[in-house]
Amino acid sequence: MIELPFPYLNELASQTIFISAFLGGFSASILGTLIVSKRKGRALNILVSGTSVSAIAFIVAVFAMTKLMMMTIPGYPFEVIQSELFMPRIIGVVAFFIGIMALLFVMGASGWLQSKKLGVFTTIIGSIGLLLTILFI
Repeated sequence: MIELPFPYLNELASQTIFISAFLGGFSASILGTLIVSKRKGRALNILVSGTSVSAIAFIVAVFAMTKLMMMTIPGYPFEVIQSELFMPRIIGVVAFFIGIMALLFVMGASGWLQSKKLGVFTTIIGSIGLLLTILFI
């Protein structure tokens, strides 16, 4: 793995924490709304599962990146070598992308709760978003 300078890793972790906290809160809000919904059925169960995965993945990303940020901040009281940053970095990045993919899936599948026509539309839009996201990874 490429060794990145500590200030760069610190800023990267900081930005990932901000985005993960925002999107995790968004996912948790959707989850709460779906859980109290009067609807029942397979589509709702799939959406609840997807939002749960998304919210939890973003929470994991926040904690992993917080550890990374703490270890790379100037004045950290212990000696840090690059190999110690491997686990929080990998876990944080993987959790972040799982959260994004799950959230895109939920947005793409959400239309199926209303109608087939809206379901097709949101699936197409969600698929385009997924492809564009993968393009920028």
